[in-house]
Amino acid sequence: MKLTSDQKFIESIEVIYTLYGSLLDNFKEQALSWYDLWKNKEVEPTMKLIDILDYAKYYPVVCQAIQIAITLPVTSCSVEPSFSTLRRLKTWIRNRMGNERLSSLGRLSLLFE
Repeated sequence: MKLTSDQKFIESIEVIYTLYGSLLDNFKEQALSWYDLWKNKEVEPTMKLIDILDYAKYYPVVCQAIQIAITLPVTSCSVEPSFSTLRRLKTWIRNRMGNERLSSLGRLSLLFE
């Protein structure tokens, strides 16, 4: 946040509000107040997003937005191995295999990759 300009931060707030506005009431005002608080504050280089949650107790909506950010997956790469696993399992030899067995073999294969 310290390296972000005021205008860029406001644009980020707008994007977050369009995505999660129904969950985050009064988010824009609290986020701007949060930004003003942290803009001039000295921050340790090792501080992580989860460490900031201790400071966010006076800004409950910002705390909720941080919790959403922490729990979101970074990528969706987990889908790709399942498709390649299916290609290995469902060969022409095993073409008559039932869905239940195919699903079980797929789970086992993904566990041991």
